[in-house]
Amino acid sequence: MSVGLVVKRVADGSAVPNRIAVSEWKQLVDEDPDLRLRVESYFVSNPRTGESIKIAVGDADAEIRTEGEWAPFLRFSAGSLKTEYQESFDDPHDPVRSKIAAIAERLGAVIGTDASDDTLAW
Repeated sequence: MSVGLVVKRVADGSAVPNRIAVSEWKQLVDEDPDLRLRVESYFVSNPRTGESIKIAVGDADAEIRTEGEWAPFLRFSAGSLKTEYQESFDDPHDPVRSKIAAIAERLGAVIGTDASDDTLAW
């Protein structure tokens, strides 16, 4: 089982959840030339059968351009942004990690994992 990375706003103590709005996320993606909303479905292979499985793209899944190539980036889900934690994120100079940190700062959010309540100091 892999660990998920989560970008979210911390509750401010009010009764209203302090979530990232999908419109806010889409605007941020639209304003960044190295990001775009994903429009094509994902395809993965069933590890037992090898069968190709089509997974629909979410309403606000994003891709990032690194080294001239587009790759899956962050998925919008219930007021937060999520992706699978990658080993390359351990490097503070990793461009994807740097972009995630910049997005969290712009949104006034924190970065954590779905494995603990601790935040990452990126």
